[in-house]
Amino acid sequence: MGSEVHVNITDVIAAYLGMERTTQCEHPLNRPLSDDHDRGILVTGAGMPKATEGKLALAMARSNPTAQLLCCEERCILLQGCCLDCGVRQAGEDFDILIVS
Repeated sequence: MGSEVHVNITDVIAAYLGMERTTQCEHPLNRPLSDDHDRGILVTGAGMPKATEGKLALAMARSNPTAQLLCCEERCILLQGCCLDCGVRQAGEDFDILIVS
């Protein structure tokens, strides 16, 4: 069974249009996330992309453009050409959601 998700499409589109992307790194893109991050991380998805206060959400979009769009809220960045560790570092304190495509 699916669930109903309410989306403010105006805010989502505005966030999508202003979304930043990570810069490329030299590490393998399939490199797993290491345990040495100062900031807590929570895996989320398109239905509820934001994490609790003080945590970085890894919004899993699985190369789905619609899911990527629905994950867009304020302060999100798209992981592109970059490993998870470098993406989390680039997100730093400036972003709340790292969209993993």
